[in-house]
Amino acid sequence: MHLTPIIDRRASLSRDGNIKFSINDLLPDEKHRASLLHSAALLAVHALTQYGDGFSEYQDHPLFKIKPRRPLPEAHKTRIIPVVSTLGAQYTSKRHTAIIEEAYSTKLEMEESSFIDRVIPCINDAATNDAIRRAQMVEVDNPSFDGLFSLQLGPGLNDIMRKMVKNALKNHSHGLSGLFGTINKSYLSLGKPQDHDAALSALESIVTSSLLDCWRINCGYPSVEKYAASRPKPEAILVLAKKIIIKHAKRVVPPQPDRFPDDKNTLHQTRRIPATKCTRIIVSCSATLSTSNFSKTQSRTLTLEKSKSFWESLQSL
Repeated sequence: MHLTPIIDRRASLSRDGNIKFSINDLLPDEKHRASLLHSAALLAVHALTQYGDGFSEYQDHPLFKIKPRRPLPEAHKTRIIPVVSTLGAQYTSKRHTAIIEEAYSTKLEMEESSFIDRVIPCINDAATNDAIRRAQMVEVDNPSFDGLFSLQLGPGLNDIMRKMVKNALKNHSHGLSGLFGTINKSYLSLGKPQDHDAALSALESIVTSSLLDCWRINCGYPSVEKYAASRPKPEAILVLAKKIIIKHAKRVVPPQPDRFPDDKNTLHQTRRIPATKCTRIIVSCSATLSTSNFSKTQSRTLTLEKSKSFWESLQSL
């Protein structure tokens, strides 16, 4: 990311240096809201195509693929370059700096002058970001590689997922313990760190089974199997999926009646996020992370911050 356009935009927003943002600067616009609804609908569709009898043939349909909000140019090809790593006693801050320099200068063939007005977001786990920060602190007085200070540490997305699951179990222990008991995994409600992957998998199973039940209720046939036998068109499946999300899922995007006059829903104004919505939020974020769709992950986390209960649950980060 080049710094000059960011600095210029900041200057153009406020000549006196006092930039005033409203909550609408963080919340999604119309296209953004449509994108969130589309990705939520795909979550419902994937539950149907993966676990609904007779729908496996729809799994690879192009209409049911997640669309990137910021697609790369058609001619672009991502280069995959192996880099060296160290573990255990071999690790030192100097060694870590040398590895970073090799990655950018040798492998990516970037000159040090190109780092002058550039920042590189580092969306890593907490341990990797901690190693980078320690290397920066060691090198601050006499840097051997100037590009090291262009690395801007971002949130560890997997660590955020762990924190979200942990706080969901803490804040909704009563509601989720009943759901875990239904699938014979009551021990997960204790929220032990070693059970994170199992808890996330259980939450995904709960959301998937709930969505399948919604399909059964709304498909217009006695069963999902009968619905599959009717050979519905992919376009019709996607339309119904959006109706299911709107009808049955607690909203993720806070209401914005000042920007969208028809947006009168006040379900989001309660102090606490219901356990069912909290679970769907976690599963949605997990799905976008699994596809490396960071723009949608950013979208979800920004809209979530409007919720006081979610914000309070992250205070221990």
